[in-house]
Amino acid sequence: MEKLTGFQKITRFEPGESVPKFAGFKKGKRATLRFLGPLFVSENRYQREIDAMDEMNSDPDKLVKAGFVVPKVLGEWPEYDLIAVEYIEGKSGHLMTEQQIQSYVELMSGLSINPLYNFRDGVYSSLKNTSLIPQKYQAEYFDAYDKIVDAIDWDRDEIGMIHGDFHYNNLISTVDGLIGLIDWEYATNGSIYFDLGCYESLSKFKFPEIYEKRIEPWRDFIELMLTHWHMSYYNEQVENHERWMGKLREVVSNY
Repeated sequence: MEKLTGFQKITRFEPGESVPKFAGFKKGKRATLRFLGPLFVSENRYQREIDAMDEMNSDPDKLVKAGFVVPKVLGEWPEYDLIAVEYIEGKSGHLMTEQQIQSYVELMSGLSINPLYNFRDGVYSSLKNTSLIPQKYQAEYFDAYDKIVDAIDWDRDEIGMIHGDFHYNNLISTVDGLIGLIDWEYATNGSIYFDLGCYESLSKFKFPEIYEKRIEPWRDFIELMLTHWHMSYYNEQVENHERWMGKLREVVSNY
């Protein structure tokens, strides 16, 4: 990898769920090297991440004024699904304030990336891929899918660009007092309130009422996505299948 990229002292770090990550140095500057090969729940992860970071950095003054920083692309090796991006120095797991959330909504609402990355079309195709979900649960899963997806008003909040995997582990408290936004392989065009719902599901942050009403339709949808992810990506962990389907049954019981 050092010969290919020109980076030195490359070491593995933060294996993550689906992206092998490495740290490397060039001219004393640290970078993150990410392998973004195909994944059953997402298409075009490689180009999607590049396009998203380029769009986010298209107006750096506006980005910094909003209180954020996004890595710039330092190198691309598409034949290996490998990219190098700036390393954001700081502490991961940032918990946002109400003002920071408002700034994020305002920033993302004015952005968009390649129209091919459409949230609605993307999730339709990915969540219908049940090849790795055990056969015994597939009929029940599709029943839940139909009820939850049909209940979403898809045209209500399609207002801009979204991160797609917006949770506190992808937020960095930087040494400059900004918020680093990393890992853009699921970026797409869609509802910013889906991003906020993802953030809420892990951080347990309670949003102001003005946001809570807009997030509410996405909560069940996020539970469907989490069930699909865990039962597919961890399909060998049979002991967890019933637990995830049990949570989904609770959601569907409200329909």
